[in-house]
Amino acid sequence: MFLALQIQTGQEKRVQRSFQQRVETQGMKGSIVLHTFLRRVLKVFPDGCRNETLENILPGSLIAEIKDGYSDDVYYLLSNTTGVLKILGEVSEEEFQHMQHMVDEPQLQVHEPKTQDFTRGQKARRLEKRFDRMVKKVKQLEPSVDEKYLERLKKKFRERIASIKVQSQQYIDYLRNLHLFAGNRVVRGKQSVLEFPLQLVEQIGLAIENIGLFNPVTLAITLAEAQEYRL
Repeated sequence: MFLALQIQTGQEKRVQRSFQQRVETQGMKGSIVLHTFLRRVLKVFPDGCRNETLENILPGSLIAEIKDGYSDDVYYLLSNTTGVLKILGEVSEEEFQHMQHMVDEPQLQVHEPKTQDFTRGQKARRLEKRFDRMVKKVKQLEPSVDEKYLERLKKKFRERIASIKVQSQQYIDYLRNLHLFAGNRVVRGKQSVLEFPLQLVEQIGLAIENIGLFNPVTLAITLAEAQEYRL
């Protein structure tokens, strides 16, 4: 028998430890097991950075596997464990197996690019001209200003503008291909991400360690097209 428990989000490990101690104290070790479902996720961000982590596919929930039958003692033990808010109800064995299967399928998450304040570099060019005028004015007001410092400042500013131009184009490409991402787009917190089986990356001949070298949106388009072709 499997029961779903609602717990305080982010307290899964603490609740598991606390519950395990109570089970051992009551002499019921092995009769009840609390399960979390952690899945390996490789996250790719719009700037090309990547981060590998373990993600809980059921945040704010635990699944209790009851091996020796449900009783008043089991109910009391579950409902009075610190951090457990509510017993939500029974979970079928098929649903439990499905969640275990999800854990065995690592995912690639491509984070949705953010919109920028300008499109196709139009405002970027105006900002560059405004910055050049500002530098000239600084030179007029303070002729002794270090030229090397100003050059470094110009370089950093232009690198930032170039980065924003790239991100802006990524956002345009993303919007143009939204129809490809319909089956992969999910909401995580306040942001949308595109999820693909990590196995798909290997199937199209890409090395996992080289993912950060690709434009994230181009990578997502390639994976979505490959997935659509295989379906």
